[in-house]
Amino acid sequence: MPAVASDTPTKFAYDRNPRLMVGVLFFILFATMWPVASTKGEEAVRTQRIIVVYEDGPSSPSALAAENATGVVRVRDISQLDGALVEIVGDEPMESVLARLRAQPGVRSAQPDASMRVSPIRGPAIRP
Repeated sequence: MPAVASDTPTKFAYDRNPRLMVGVLFFILFATMWPVASTKGEEAVRTQRIIVVYEDGPSSPSALAAENATGVVRVRDISQLDGALVEIVGDEPMESVLARLRAQPGVRSAQPDASMRVSPIRGPAIRP
């Protein structure tokens, strides 16, 4: 006797619950696109630059006095932070320059400028 095709399609769980199918599709989409930092390949590239945030902005007299007192050179202003990117002149260690900058009146914060390299994003493995 020949096989007869059924008129009703096979029912899966997502046929009965379309929200489940949409949820699974969104999970797959965002799981493969979400940036994930891996600690295995993460490296910080340190420079001799410091991001300084001033209480009265980068063009204030206290900002200029803080830069002159610590011996750093301004690279550019960062208006979104009311700060500036400065560079250390000479061979003075980063930690001592940061400590001297943070101690200056009119300086809200000082952070080393570091670029992060992150491993490429890998999606989930699909195995049959």
